[in-house]
Amino acid sequence: MSTPDSLCIDLGASYTKVAVRSGADGTTRLLTDPELPDGFCIPSVAARDTQRDRWVFGPDAVDLRASERVELHLNWKSDLFAPGALEEGDLELLDGHDPEADRLLLAHVPALRAFDVARRYLTWLHDEQIPDMLGHGRFHELATQLCVPNFVLESSLAPRLETLLREVGFSTESDFTLSEPRANLIGVLTEGRNPRTASGLPNLGAMFGDAAVLRTLASSDQGVLLVDVGAFTTDLALASFARHDGGGFDDDPAMSVRLGVEQLDAWLLESATDEARARALGSATEREHFRRAVYGSRTADGPAEFGLTRADVGTAIKRLVRSVLHAVDAFLSHADTDKTLFAAVLTGGGCNIVGIGNALAEGLAKRGVGTLHAPRTTDVPGDMHKLVLGPELVRGASAVGGCSILYRL
Repeated sequence: MSTPDSLCIDLGASYTKVAVRSGADGTTRLLTDPELPDGFCIPSVAARDTQRDRWVFGPDAVDLRASERVELHLNWKSDLFAPGALEEGDLELLDGHDPEADRLLLAHVPALRAFDVARRYLTWLHDEQIPDMLGHGRFHELATQLCVPNFVLESSLAPRLETLLREVGFSTESDFTLSEPRANLIGVLTEGRNPRTASGLPNLGAMFGDAAVLRTLASSDQGVLLVDVGAFTTDLALASFARHDGGGFDDDPAMSVRLGVEQLDAWLLESATDEARARALGSATEREHFRRAVYGSRTADGPAEFGLTRADVGTAIKRLVRSVLHAVDAFLSHADTDKTLFAAVLTGGGCNIVGIGNALAEGLAKRGVGTLHAPRTTDVPGDMHKLVLGPELVRGASAVGGCSILYRL
């Protein structure tokens, strides 16, 4: 069977990443634009000028604040993926025949509003942003997939997203949606490599360049754990690859929990003044400034700008890390695995926060992890071996993994 060129969208709560693979065994690459954060992070922001009914997205919306004239949509992914947010028939209520009824529904039903924003944002990606990053618009033949949290795959929202992507103009040869945790793990371990054997099967020896990792994945009693702390979810996956014909990770455990940097922000700002909260959570640019000042600063000046202390920040980070490690323990227990955790992987914007990365490394070491793939800034205990992940994999591994030929067998 021929393998089509592939495109994968990781629709993050703060940033969206897009990757492409050209050719059956081509190396996957993230699409870039020099004007984007890190060169490849597309802000997941939308805004509407209510007076002109004009929408802007991504970089054009990051500096806008909500006002009487500006309807700002930040972290709309949490409303879209809220438990039971969209019931059977809800979307059909937006029939387009009664604009006033549609306006009221969008104003008062967060999930419907978020779905409408998702439709507009994906249309903008399809019509403008992706063609700009590719340098052309001839990508409609690419087999497209969308990374979603694991709990979305098991919900009634998944087929609706499939229909939405098709209506926007994307195409695929299989399901549009795939597991974000599994795609992330594949992206980290393969680094976008897609070599094949003479018979056309994935060349695992070349795909997993680290021989130790390959031996681990082929072992029945060892596993590699992924912990990805994003803005909206923490994604977990456990790989143990000993499968016929190197068939992929579809049968390996994966889980997503609603826990991330947005929750960390909320905990930290619980005792902040209204004025400080407004400055911290204004535009997308202001939110990023708040996070850099509070989580990235090693002095008291950063938190003090928002009426916070280093102790406040430390307490909130400890609370998040405890919650993440509790989720890891529950995940491993639910997976009913007796595998030794040979290695673990830390990805996601949350793990770029030094306090989170360091504390997770310490917690995983206590759980028997001997090797850690982690951001450059992460410190590990003395008996743990560290392999540095570049920023492209820390933030973009899910998009990279979603283009893997392991999904195209």
